[in-house]
Amino acid sequence: MIPKLAAGAGDEAYGLVLRELDARLDEARKVRAIDEAEQWRPVRSRACPYCGCFFLRVLLDAAKRPAGRIECFGHGESGAPCRAAWARALCGPLHQPTLDSAVRARLDHLAR
Repeated sequence: MIPKLAAGAGDEAYGLVLRELDARLDEARKVRAIDEAEQWRPVRSRACPYCGCFFLRVLLDAAKRPAGRIECFGHGESGAPCRAAWARALCGPLHQPTLDSAVRARLDHLAR
């Protein structure tokens, strides 16, 4: 049945179908595979310096080694997520913690 339909389609329809399939394949290729998904490991016995909770996590690379990024997955007293984050430079110490833009906007709103 499909060969008969394809034989009846013109070059323009054939090209349109190929472009659509290529676009869908490109979208599918951009989605991370399960084995490429971010994996986080808890940081034991360390409290977040911003919210005080013990929900710090370190990002692991594909070989399950720390990748140099630490984030807080806890919540502040208001119930808003803390999401404080630190990134390690290639060969240097930890940078100053930076807040995610959504958290910064909430803090700015609460400060008013």
